Amino acid sequence: MAKLLKWLDGTPILRSLVVALGGCTRGPKGLSASAYPAVEETVAAMRRANEYRDAGNLLFEPRFLDAEKALDAGRRNIHNSADESAFLLLDACLEDLTNYRRSAADAIDSADGVKDLDGKPKARRMQITQELRALTEKVGKEIDGCIADADSFIRQE
Repeated sequence: MAKLLKWLDGTPILRSLVVALGGCTRGPKGLSASAYPAVEETVAAMRRANEYRDAGNLLFEPRFLDAEKALDAGRRNIHNSADESAFLLLDACLEDLTNYRRSAADAIDSADGVKDLDGKPKARRMQITQELRALTEKVGKEIDGCIADADSFIRQE
């Protein structure tokens, strides 16, 4: 770049263009300058929603809606393939979070009506609850990993 700038020394317009083009990406994976803060905001909103993924709707839904809004706003800042990759990953994280909540709610609803052969619901309900815990722990780790991967677009390691 230094040789190029030396060669362009007599042409200030071209020199400014080369300097501007050289500094138009941010972060370790080459996000555009406009996408970088959008990815930061979306990752932060997803982290907040993820912290409340097992809470009730009154706590989770507002944070989830903030994450959806941040993702939608961020999609308007896609200018290169790195931006697109980041937002595709963030979209997948949000979908995982949605599926997590939906499957957890479905499992709880199905456990409520279950009865053992002798008519007592306790043992079967406990089994379903244990299976649900194992599943939610596994999927929760996957969501955590997804958000960490998205965070790698903005953090230097």
